[in-house]
Amino acid sequence: MNQHPTPDELTSLAHGDLPTRRALEVMLHLVDGCPICCLALLPSPRLPLTEEPGEGRYDSVVRKVFQTVRQKQKVHEAEREQVRRIVQALAASGPEALVDLCRREQGAPLVEALLERARSLRHQSPAATVELARRATVVAAAVDFGPDDALRLADLRCRTWIELGNALRITEDLDGAETAFDTALGYWTSGSLDETLFAQYLDIRASLHRARRELGPAQAGLAVAFSIYTRYGQTHQAGRNLLSQALFAGIAGEPELALRLLAKCLTLVDPQLEPDLVNTAIQNQIWFLVDCGRFDEARKFLFVNRGRLTQAEGRVPALKLRWVEGRIDAGRGQLARAESVLREVRDGFEALDLGYQAASVTLDLAASVLRQGRAGEAGGLVVEAAEAFTALRIHREKLMAVLYLKETVLGGAAEVTLLEEVAAFLRRAEHDRAARFEPRAASPRSW
Repeated sequence: MNQHPTPDELTSLAHGDLPTRRALEVMLHLVDGCPICCLALLPSPRLPLTEEPGEGRYDSVVRKVFQTVRQKQKVHEAEREQVRRIVQALAASGPEALVDLCRREQGAPLVEALLERARSLRHQSPAATVELARRATVVAAAVDFGPDDALRLADLRCRTWIELGNALRITEDLDGAETAFDTALGYWTSGSLDETLFAQYLDIRASLHRARRELGPAQAGLAVAFSIYTRYGQTHQAGRNLLSQALFAGIAGEPELALRLLAKCLTLVDPQLEPDLVNTAIQNQIWFLVDCGRFDEARKFLFVNRGRLTQAEGRVPALKLRWVEGRIDAGRGQLARAESVLREVRDGFEALDLGYQAASVTLDLAASVLRQGRAGEAGGLVVEAAEAFTALRIHREKLMAVLYLKETVLGGAAEVTLLEEVAAFLRRAEHDRAARFEPRAASPRSW
């Protein structure tokens, strides 16, 4: 969109009240680099004016500034070395030595090391991440920088509670995460009011809103965070933020908008800092291309990036990659191959006891079987998936979609379009509590 959003629209976006599609359009306008609207979304604070030093005082002021900078740099380098040493000790000794290590070490370096180690274990061991983040809050509570550094101390404590909130969110303790984020905000308001720290808070708390399927507040937080990152030149963080924005666009059923956000994301993020982040963005690009029906593009993009995507650790990422490959084959009319791949993926998810994912793949499998004219077998797969979804006690709208599909199939009438529609809705509704199922497939005919 080239036209500037109105001030009311920017206000509604910041409050989470703007309709989803319009919110995404406004975000794309901001992403395109409109400085006027980025500032209007969150104006820069006016700094207090100070008198310039007189000419005779200038050399003295500059000398003092450089002395202060050198002193702080030496302290920072010493602390970073201490942090590295503690992180290495944490990695080498394991959780059983954590209490003893926390007795021997102390202060801000220990807090920083605990946070760094917690972040590194986020995907491997969520429970360990919670324990380390919780320990960081305890250690930070005992740190004392003195009255001159009270604001810095509040910022440090804010960061520990943000990390704990995110760790609890990952382990699905959503109420605990909510309390942790509220505590973090309290420390931020009593700290230095660092806007970039506030942006991190909004960015990470948006993941909790997403987990609670609260898309409006999530989009609002991400929009304001993006504005802050842009104003302070934090391009990598802005790119990471756009990945979250793209995922929300996909959840909202807007894959074309999601692709535009991802394209911008990949121009901003630094692959050296977070290679896994780039891989996630690329894999989502492939999914959204498939959702747009651009199967040949998706196939080429997968071919070009297969090497880096297959390096991801863990069985689940490999299965998701094969899943999208099966969807590409189906979209390109290579139905026998699609069927084989989707059966493999379904069995893989079942082996990992991931019932929701297995049932979702089963619907894609049923669509491929139905396209090959095997209506009876496809119907059996649909019933199988419906029973699996029902056993998982999915929420009402999902259940309505599944039962609608099941009854249509049992009535002897179904179309591939209806199967694909329900499968797409279930993927979206997994993250959007407000999603409503309204079947668009017209007049299903018997196969």
